[in-house]
Amino acid sequence: MFDREYDKLNEQQKLAVDTTEGPVLVIAGPGTGKTQLLGLRVANILGQDNGALAENVLCLTFTEAGAANMRERLLRFIGSEAYKVTISTYHGFGQSIIGENPEYFAAQNLQKPIDELGTYQVLAEILENLPMGDINKNYFRDRLGVYAGVTHDLKKSLITPDDLREIAKKNLQDNDTFDSLAADLPAKMPSKVVAAVGIFDDFLSKLQLHPESTKEGRLLCLATKELSSALDGITKTTPLTDWKNKWLVRNNRDKGVLRNSILNKRLTSLAQIYAEYNRILRERGLYDFADMILQTIRALQENDDLRFSLQERYQYILLDEYQDTNP
Repeated sequence: MFDREYDKLNEQQKLAVDTTEGPVLVIAGPGTGKTQLLGLRVANILGQDNGALAENVLCLTFTEAGAANMRERLLRFIGSEAYKVTISTYHGFGQSIIGENPEYFAAQNLQKPIDELGTYQVLAEILENLPMGDINKNYFRDRLGVYAGVTHDLKKSLITPDDLREIAKKNLQDNDTFDSLAADLPAKMPSKVVAAVGIFDDFLSKLQLHPESTKEGRLLCLATKELSSALDGITKTTPLTDWKNKWLVRNNRDKGVLRNSILNKRLTSLAQIYAEYNRILRERGLYDFADMILQTIRALQENDDLRFSLQERYQYILLDEYQDTNP
């Protein structure tokens, strides 16, 4: 079976299967045989005179279906030995490490995973207990998936509640700066390109005077970059209109202000919701999908003996769809 399937591979695929030692990166589109290649590579690793056992191989992928597919392929190539290979999703592998090594997670009180419904229930409880007047009190109350999604994205991007508070603070500062500079921008875009360029080129110069306009990650820096790009080689007013529609709106005094500025005010409240969510999970001994990976990474970084034992066990690690894990 192995030889027959191996002969079907192209030269680059064969190179990936044959290179059993050291790092190998395979980049290919959907349906091009990546899972088949992984199965053949594992079979080739175990067929070498390298002392490797099936128990020494770890295969991780992003979905349960992907893991099942990988197991099925491997069964065809190496038979029952495939059941000794650790094949799992990233989240499932993290959860197994937490479950098998509870002593390394005692301080975080990780006792039981929380599912999507449980996450929704915790978030609903938090939103219900927000003080009257909180900007998030009634916002998306019936769309808890929005909060669940944002919370998960923040965690997997390694952004803490304190990080989010700092982002909100800086955004509000940039918001005030933008509003002070944009107050006199015209409500209507001039029809002539020369006039429009003159107005927005002057506004760009004012933006560029502020140190925040050159700091990556700042709202003012993004607005400045996009305006500069809109003005670059301009021959008609469309790019400036697009920029204006994205960044600018008129307030009740007919002054130009930053569009969607209320979103920056929501961030401060969201940081508190996020912090409370983490506190409740820890208090109740729960951990969510993001924690399955992040808390495992933390434990591996902080505990040499845990890391060394896993390194000793897993001599060959194959990762499928790794680009979907986090930014």
